[in-house]
Amino acid sequence: FGRLFSSDLLQASLRLGAVSLFFTGSAGVLIAHLRRQMNFKFLAVRNFVGGVAGTVTGIGMAVSDYGASSLIGFHLANTLGSTLFVFLFARPIPKLRFSSEHLRDLFRYSSTVLASSLIWNATFRVFLGLVGYTSGVATVGYFEIASRVTDTVRNLWLSMINPVALTVFSKIQHDQESLNQAYHQSTEMNVSLAVPIFAGMCITAPNFVPLALGSQWAPAIIALQILAIGNLLSATRQFPPIIFNAIGRTELNLINSTIAFVSANLGLLFLGAAGTAVAALIWVSRLIFTMTFGFWCMQNQMNMTAHEQLKGVYKPVLACLVMVGVLIVVNKNISHEWSDAAQLIFAVALGPLVYFPVLYFLSPHLLERLRVSWAEIRPR
Repeated sequence: FGRLFSSDLLQASLRLGAVSLFFTGSAGVLIAHLRRQMNFKFLAVRNFVGGVAGTVTGIGMAVSDYGASSLIGFHLANTLGSTLFVFLFARPIPKLRFSSEHLRDLFRYSSTVLASSLIWNATFRVFLGLVGYTSGVATVGYFEIASRVTDTVRNLWLSMINPVALTVFSKIQHDQESLNQAYHQSTEMNVSLAVPIFAGMCITAPNFVPLALGSQWAPAIIALQILAIGNLLSATRQFPPIIFNAIGRTELNLINSTIAFVSANLGLLFLGAAGTAVAALIWVSRLIFTMTFGFWCMQNQMNMTAHEQLKGVYKPVLACLVMVGVLIVVNKNISHEWSDAAQLIFAVALGPLVYFPVLYFLSPHLLERLRVSWAEIRPR
C-alpha cells in the first residue's frame, strides 16, 4: 500500500496500526462474554480507560512533534489500554483450548455476518466514489458532510442500542411469544426517541449548517434533510436485522446488504450525473427495497404481518408529525427576526415541549416504560 500511494509515511503507519488488530482480537471473546452478561458498566469503563490512554499518548506525541504518527500512537494506546483493562479485571479468563466443533459453529455463523458487514461498509464507499465519478468532488464534499452529521448521531444511537438488543433477543430466541413481545416493545421505545431526533435534524438543518459549518456548506442542507428522513425511516426498522442474527438466520442480513449495495449503486449509475440532493434521494431510496425484504422476512420468520410489525410505530410518528407542524409554523413567524443560533436553540427547546405531551396523550404507558427503563440503566 505504501508503494501504491508512493508514501513511506503510509507504509510505516499501516505497519504500526496493524498491531492494534492483535489487541482487539485477543479481547474479543471476553468482551462478547461481558455483553452476554449485560455488564455494560464494565465495558463503559473499559472504553473510558482506553480513551484516556489514547488521548494522553496522542496529545503527548503531537506536542513532541511526532506529526501524523501521533494519530497512530493514539489508536495503539487506546486499543492497548482497553485490552489490558479487560484482561486485568474481567473474570473468568477463558483457557486457550481448541475445539473443532465450536469452530465449525462459529465459522458458519460469523462468516455470513462478516460478509454482510463487508458488503454494507463497501456500499457507502462505492456509492461515494460513484458520486465523485459522475458529479465531481464538490458534490462528494457536500454529500459526505451531510452524511457525517446524520451518521454520527445514528452510529452513537446504534452503539448504545444494538449490543443490548442482541443480548436480550439471543437469550429468548427459542421463546416465540417473548421474542415477539420484546420486538414490539423495543421498536416502540426506539421509535419514540429516535424519530423526533431525526425529524428535528431535518427541520433545523437550515439553521444548523450555516451556524456550525459555515455558509459555504449551504448546498449540503437539502442532503442533510433527506438523509435525516432516511435515518428516521431506518429507526422504525432497526431491530429485524438484530432478530435475524439472534435466531441464527444471518444469511438474511447478507441478502439485505447485497440488495442495498445493488439498488443504491445501480440507481446512481442509471441516473448518471446527479446533484447533492439527487444523490441523497438515491441513497435513501434503497430503503424501499431493503425494508420490503425485511417485512417479508419478518413475516416468514416471526409470523408477523406488516401491520403487526409497525403497531408500535404509529403513535410516536403521529406525535412527531404534530411537533414538526408546530416547528414549521413557528419558524415561519420568527425566521426573519431571529438569528440562526436563536432559532436553533428555540427549536431544540420547543420540540420536546410539544412532542412528549402529545405522546403522553396518545400513549401514557410508553412514557412510563421509558421512565422505568431509564431508572434501570442510569449510573448509580
